[in-house]
Amino acid sequence: MDILRGCWAAAMPNNNNWGKLMYQCVASIFIIFLSLSVAAQECKLLECDCESIPSSQWRAQCELAAEQAASCLAVTKPLNYCQVVGVDAKSLPLITKLTPPARQGINESVDRIKLLSWAVREDNTAAVTLQSRGDFRAALVKRKSESKKRRQLHRTSVSVAQYYRDDGRESDAVSLFNGLGRRHEKDAGLSQRAGLTLWRSSGVGDNQKLSQALAQRMLRNASMEMEMAADLAARLNQYSRASELWAKSAQITDQLLIWAQELNSKAKVITFYQQSSAARWYQSALMALLDEDEDFAVEAKLKSDKRWALLQDD
Repeated sequence: MDILRGCWAAAMPNNNNWGKLMYQCVASIFIIFLSLSVAAQECKLLECDCESIPSSQWRAQCELAAEQAASCLAVTKPLNYCQVVGVDAKSLPLITKLTPPARQGINESVDRIKLLSWAVREDNTAAVTLQSRGDFRAALVKRKSESKKRRQLHRTSVSVAQYYRDDGRESDAVSLFNGLGRRHEKDAGLSQRAGLTLWRSSGVGDNQKLSQALAQRMLRNASMEMEMAADLAARLNQYSRASELWAKSAQITDQLLIWAQELNSKAKVITFYQQSSAARWYQSALMALLDEDEDFAVEAKLKSDKRWALLQDD
């Protein structure tokens, strides 16, 4: 309010201090707008779990990025996710890093796993049948439904396994993770091969668009399924296998990125695949590092860094 009075006084006629007051007025208003602009910035609190990273160099990189994001000091385009992370990081564009659902009663949760497992199979079978009939639109709906139910199956299974571990039933947790992990990996391979085959055999016109959309969905499902298999391997401390599965998930995502670029897809679609690929390659690197395979860890991290750099340059 005092600043506004000063500006009003500066505008009054016959004011001997007109020049000085106007200078102070303009300077003050500039400072106010500058402060508002800084306050309006979204300073992000990223949960990167830097302290658990075995490599001191990677850990320092993680801590610097997290500090810059929190204090709005990032010198490049700000990103919504951690680029270098520890095993318990949450700020990642990954399905498996989302918080598991609140635990229900153990019996209800086990029953839910059985129901979801059956529902995933039903959607998969229906999608295959519809695709064979040439009904790509309906098959696409089923593939999306399959993906949603598989995510629910994975999260519920993680919650149940945690219950087993808290209850001292480690063997039950291991059995659950091993069985579901093998299923995820097998289904990922099937989805990937079927999607690639469909893409190569796409027709023309509306039929081509629908078949390509279905092929992309099948590869998206495959990349997610491989991610889930990698997540379960990591939860069993099978770091070598987890690294391999994360790399496969990243490779499928890279194929999706190539397709999206060929189709001149929207920028947000390109960004989504770039972020997913970068995060998955890094997870592969981290698992390799935990497995003391430093050569592959460096190789995979370079691929991750390259993809994050492309995002910042856009």
